[in-house]
Amino acid sequence: MPSQRSRAGESATTLEPPLVPRVGLLLDALPEAVVTTDATHRITGWNGAAERLFGLSRSTMIGASVLDVLAHELRSGTDADVKAALDRGETWTGGAVIRDAAGATLELRFTAAAIGSPAAPEGYVIVAHDITAQVRAERTAETAEARFADFMAAAPAIAYIKDHEGRYVFVNEHALRLTGDPVLPAWQGKTDYDLWPPAVAAHIRENDGLTLAGEVPLESVEILPLDDGPHTMLMRTFPLRAATGEPLLGGIGLDITDRVRAEAKIKLGQEREAHAALLARERALVAGALGRLRTSGTVEGIATSICRLILDLPPLGVAAILLFELDGRATPVGMAFASGPVPVWRAVPLTRSRGLQRRAQHGPWVEAWSPSRGDPLSAVIRAMEIGVLGYAPIRSGDDLLGILVVGAAGPSGEQAVTERLPAIVEFAGLAGALLGSSVAAQRDLRSSRSAILAVIEGSWFQPVFQPIVDLASRTTVGYEALTRFKDRVSPAVRFAEAASVGLGLELELATLGAALGAAPRLPRGAWLNINVSPALVMADETLRTLLRSAGRSIVCEVTEHEAIGDYAGFRTALADLEDVRMAVDDAGAGFASFRHILELRPAFVKLDRSLVAGIDGDAVRQALIVGMGHFARSAGCRLVAEGIETEAEIATLLGLQVALGQGYLLGHPVPAPTE
Repeated sequence: MPSQRSRAGESATTLEPPLVPRVGLLLDALPEAVVTTDATHRITGWNGAAERLFGLSRSTMIGASVLDVLAHELRSGTDADVKAALDRGETWTGGAVIRDAAGATLELRFTAAAIGSPAAPEGYVIVAHDITAQVRAERTAETAEARFADFMAAAPAIAYIKDHEGRYVFVNEHALRLTGDPVLPAWQGKTDYDLWPPAVAAHIRENDGLTLAGEVPLESVEILPLDDGPHTMLMRTFPLRAATGEPLLGGIGLDITDRVRAEAKIKLGQEREAHAALLARERALVAGALGRLRTSGTVEGIATSICRLILDLPPLGVAAILLFELDGRATPVGMAFASGPVPVWRAVPLTRSRGLQRRAQHGPWVEAWSPSRGDPLSAVIRAMEIGVLGYAPIRSGDDLLGILVVGAAGPSGEQAVTERLPAIVEFAGLAGALLGSSVAAQRDLRSSRSAILAVIEGSWFQPVFQPIVDLASRTTVGYEALTRFKDRVSPAVRFAEAASVGLGLELELATLGAALGAAPRLPRGAWLNINVSPALVMADETLRTLLRSAGRSIVCEVTEHEAIGDYAGFRTALADLEDVRMAVDDAGAGFASFRHILELRPAFVKLDRSLVAGIDGDAVRQALIVGMGHFARSAGCRLVAEGIETEAEIATLLGLQVALGQGYLLGHPVPAPTE
């Protein structure tokens, strides 16, 4: 916010805020960003949290108009709303989305109120609350609730949740269709005594009480009188807990009316009866899995747990979950098998993977198994003499994540797989619901990593060099090597992205190699400043090997923002770099400058642009640089001013005994000259 900084700088030496001496220490102890003003809305207090949040120092902001700050951070016109509310003696509250000094997106809630009498306020206080975590948690909860609602709407069973007093708080669409109630309010807040005859309601409540008392799932049969006659329901109830700790009861019911009617009418229908019972148990197993499975843990752990549950459906002998990678390959992430050798966890060959992916677009299927070279399941399938496999696509929304594969041994294997395919489809739906978000996150990580690798391998960057100048003679004495990316992404953003996917050192080495490769085209006799991370300095022989071909004096710059956990180890690693000096960069922009200087004894200390800009009109910053100069000279190092843009700044810096500098006035960063 250049305009704010300028106004703050002009007023900082003339205002003496009355609130700062009294409450400054208290404000700095608060975790929220707090700003106080006088009655004219000029800032008198700017605590440490405000400095960290907005990236602006207290000395910069004292005396600035808080309405200008709000006009920058909030939507257009909001500053006028704030002023009007404060003039009326009212408290104003509003929100904003900003980026902090590190570039992270934050959600803020601002509150502004008068200090003292609203009719004649002494000043005003504005508090910025960081509600980013709360907003993200609410969005995550909303997404989870939506996924849960979608899953339950598609489930082929009734599902409900009651509170501890037996009132319904949730009923899925299948239950509404089965009972003929078109909308949820017909059930919401009612008890079983409101919905069913007393005898039926009493039996349901008795089973509910047993479930809650035993804190374990309970299976029972209920006969419900519906409009088209009595329906026999196989019910499974289980205890739940609300986020507040309140006990709840969940239930899932399968309509087994057809099976019961068949048993009554067909005395010789034993096979059909056994099949119906098996189907009911299979579906109950899927329902029970909802209560037993947790979304925590790794993708591999959740997938393996689902596969083990599937093997509870006899005579299935093998189950595997394969996920499709970005390149189309199907990779196993979960397996379970009844016998045979341990499968090899490797990707399915690409041609076979693409065939599976195309086929999965059309829904579940059963097919004869034929050996495929490189198939990770081949050995166990052959050992178990499995001839037929069943497949069910695993989806998250519209995205095809992978497939669930099952097989059964023996001559009846095809029949077993075919009969159990509906249950396998339900397990595939469960896998999609539980794995969707984690798989998406993994794919995003791989995609980001691939993008960084493409930048490194394709050399999508160019080294540029900015001159470091003797301010008195205007002679170039050195150059700082910087990096510009061809897609115009900010270097800070690109290096942060690389670090987040574990490729920070790789990108750093690639850009340093490019800079050192271009450096011979720079004028001889000038030293070369390179920016290095502490991790690279301490990374064995990597940096030393790279610098052997430099052919000129090297200065390694370490920003004061970079944490150094082991100063002794860092000094040793730096000493091992032959004829290399050190500079502490961005001094004054953070908290670690003097510690770095004391511990590392650099040859140069580079003053951050925030200290240099407008130094000719700021007595406070001039005094600060005088003190830093004395400190640096005592430590045996030289000051270099960064970001010089005016002749007045140069004149002032020379008067403060700062001999070296760089900035747009002295030279922009440009590529090395061509030979």
